[in-house]
Amino acid sequence: WRWLWAVLRSSIYVQPGYPAEALTAIRAALDLPRIDRNDMLRQSLLLLQALALYQQGQSEVALDQAQECYFRLNDYTPGSVLTGNAVLILALLLVEHERFDEAATYLQRGRQIASQLDDRLLGMRVRVVEIYAALRSQSPTAAAQAVAFWHKLRECADPNTPVTRESDLQSFQIHDAWMQTLLLLAMGEGGETEQALAMADSLLAFIVRRRDGLFQAVIHIYRAYLMFQQQPHMEAVADDIRIACTICDRVGVETLPFLPRPVMLWAIKTALQLGLSSRAMIAALRNFDTATLTSILVPLLDEAYPTTLRVRIAGLVGELGLVQAYSTLRSLLKERVPDLRQAAADALERLAYRPPYRLIIRALGGFQVLRGDQEVRERDWRSIKARHLLQLLLIERGRMLSRDQIMDMLWPGLDGDSASNNLRVTVSRLIKALEPDRPEGAPTYYILQQGDTYGFNVDSDHEYDVATFVQAVERGRRALQRNHYDEAREAFQQAVTIYTGPFLPDSLYEDWSVVERERLGLLFNDAALSLGRLLFEEGRYREAITLGWRVLEYDKAQEEAYQLLIRAYGAIGERGTAIRLYHRCVAALRDELGVEPLPETVALFEQVRGRRSS
Repeated sequence: WRWLWAVLRSSIYVQPGYPAEALTAIRAALDLPRIDRNDMLRQSLLLLQALALYQQGQSEVALDQAQECYFRLNDYTPGSVLTGNAVLILALLLVEHERFDEAATYLQRGRQIASQLDDRLLGMRVRVVEIYAALRSQSPTAAAQAVAFWHKLRECADPNTPVTRESDLQSFQIHDAWMQTLLLLAMGEGGETEQALAMADSLLAFIVRRRDGLFQAVIHIYRAYLMFQQQPHMEAVADDIRIACTICDRVGVETLPFLPRPVMLWAIKTALQLGLSSRAMIAALRNFDTATLTSILVPLLDEAYPTTLRVRIAGLVGELGLVQAYSTLRSLLKERVPDLRQAAADALERLAYRPPYRLIIRALGGFQVLRGDQEVRERDWRSIKARHLLQLLLIERGRMLSRDQIMDMLWPGLDGDSASNNLRVTVSRLIKALEPDRPEGAPTYYILQQGDTYGFNVDSDHEYDVATFVQAVERGRRALQRNHYDEAREAFQQAVTIYTGPFLPDSLYEDWSVVERERLGLLFNDAALSLGRLLFEEGRYREAITLGWRVLEYDKAQEEAYQLLIRAYGAIGERGTAIRLYHRCVAALRDELGVEPLPETVALFEQVRGRRSS
């Protein structure tokens, strides 16, 4: 009897909307040996579990589980009541996922099973889901279908077959609160407000006596919504919302299924204005986009509302991360009420603006900034100094620069007041170029400001070719020291690929860019020559030659590049080219540096010349 009682308890909890209790009962039942040995019973419980999971807001998991249960039960008993119930639940979940064609196929199968079994109750349930599918697919006849169906039920007649009130209709009323909720929504959303209100009154008069859970709360909310459309200031509206919030918290639900989006938004806003909230409504807030949340919550921070409500809303704004409310929250810091000031301060600490794109910065071979795949164009910068400021902060990335340092580098010789004003304007332009959609008053994301210091946020979501290049060179060096030649070759190859030219070639004459340009140039030489030597050792002489010439393109007096080229040309038999390169090396060293070649270079020349003579 334990297994039978466990199954009955599971069903009793699911039907009126007690998903938490239902899931607890189902888990206990699934552990019983009798259930474990009988897969058909097991699938029946898993089907109820799918419905309970849906009631808790886990719709994707519920749909997958319902499909698996249907297939298994259909294999065991293709035309049974169990299979019919599986069809019904699966079709409903498909409708909720707007997969209407698939749902229609399963509903047709449900009608066939109901007809074969002469199961009028199953037929009624299938018809309700069909009407709900018509509503969700925006059929103009959904409301009329719902009204006609409800009247026939009230007249004790099924749409197709006579029924008795004491049997099918009573069973439908007692066990199918969720089905009747679907019918109610079809009426109300189709414009049949009076009919829907009458139905809601009738349903609540019946189910209130047995203390239903989730679906009683849904019906109270929807009745309140319908009444509000007719008389916005009715006390009964507030009463229904209060009852719904009480039920949600008593039952412990965190979702409100079936309610259309506008109804849910209205219910949340109304509950908050009444100083109410429930776990279900707060959880529902997280399903809406930032713009919608802002439109609901930020107006409730206005001084026209009670302080207790404003404190609650400030907490929600911080909890939900509504950066758009930043300026409003900052204004609350001036309020005289300590609790409100503290709530605003706490919320501000939790807010952090993060753009919905990665900033991509390229400074090697040219300067380019992209917000995701959108380039920051010339007119976006509004001044060359905004670009220069970003470049300067990137050079010093990882540390903060004082305003005086920045002014000395970008506006040397300008008086302090003028330079300070220029910096203020330039910072504003830079932030606008990088974060054009940042809400007013929100902290900047890419540019850090701490007192009178500025810096680039190295922890932000960005990609900087210079940083990637430097990391690749360092990785190659470490690998080379460990004699991990394959790893070193791969790292150096990445580095020389990234280095498409000197650092900020458009800022060659800016003093603040010189040291970084020279540093990166030396790193490139090291990476290219290290890679060239590795390739030479592997007999890949022509690739080594290409790298040697790349180095000389940027540094025509780089003696190690000449050494690599002399060796490589000698190895492929072009000794004449190797000798000419030696003489070119001698001239470059004398002209550029005023020095003679190293003994190693002379030895290479003698070696190549000796081979040629022989």
